[in-house]
Amino acid sequence: MTHDMGLERAETVVELGAGTGVVTQAIEACVTPAASVIAFELNSVLADRLTVRFPTVKVVNDSGEHLLDGLKREGRAHADAILSTLPWASLSADRQQVLLDAVMSSLRVDGRFCAVSYLHSSWMPAGQRFKSALSKRFGRVDESRVVWRNLPPAFVYYCR
Repeated sequence: MTHDMGLERAETVVELGAGTGVVTQAIEACVTPAASVIAFELNSVLADRLTVRFPTVKVVNDSGEHLLDGLKREGRAHADAILSTLPWASLSADRQQVLLDAVMSSLRVDGRFCAVSYLHSSWMPAGQRFKSALSKRFGRVDESRVVWRNLPPAFVYYCR
């Protein structure tokens, strides 16, 4: 997920759906010590664990729809990069729209967004709707190769 996201020069990086911290750890390995990393996690138990595991990351126990508010609380006007492991294909059209609106209003004009998608769900109507929504919002949407070792197999949408 971190490939070609510009994390090594980013001032502000946001993760949506930090979960157990697998991607958080990868982000930390890429950013400079001066970068601000903000991880949104809705599950309070996971958010508490992330806070302990990653003391330099600002963990926000809230929905990604409040992304802009979270950035403002941290004194940031925008994010240079936003990485998402949210289950987009399981979200309703309204939830997808609200969350993507939050991403778009929070991302720097030339910022980058990426999102994991699972191969089996990418063909479902909600998965197709998500891909279409990305294409409408971003000038460029690329897909990574499928990672077959991931269970379930997954790929990443890279958006600019």
